[in-house]
Amino acid sequence: MSWFPLARDLMENEEFIKFFSPTEKLYTWLLISEYNFRGSSFYWADVEVAVTLGTSEKTVRRAREQLAKLGWVNYIPGTLDKKGRGLATKYLEVKWATPEDSSWFAQMHRHTFNMMLNCLRHKQFKPGDVVVYVYLSYWWWKCRGRYASMS
Repeated sequence: MSWFPLARDLMENEEFIKFFSPTEKLYTWLLISEYNFRGSSFYWADVEVAVTLGTSEKTVRRAREQLAKLGWVNYIPGTLDKKGRGLATKYLEVKWATPEDSSWFAQMHRHTFNMMLNCLRHKQFKPGDVVVYVYLSYWWWKCRGRYASMS
């Protein structure tokens, strides 16, 4: 699928809007995108997520804990195997990752989102820039057609 859902229940959630930093919002959407793309549980190393978002592993872990406390993500944290090699975090469930998880959703174009994250990683954008784009995309879907008759 070339898009992932932006659920109204998330996008208009007061706690998400007020208390999540731009990087935490991007992490949430990135998990939704990945779970939606893969269709089931998946492994992902914290260092890879941190590089993708241009942030630290500590920030990724803190955001994941926050999402888990809210019941939005279910995961098994990465560990070391018997030989001391790192094992990636396993994401078991991500709320709002499928269209069926919400009463209404907007479609976020996956390639555009990934390209914006690429610009973020290369310091061409800041996290807030990408957040603004995602919210503009969401509101465009929500309001589309509403003002067409006014022209």
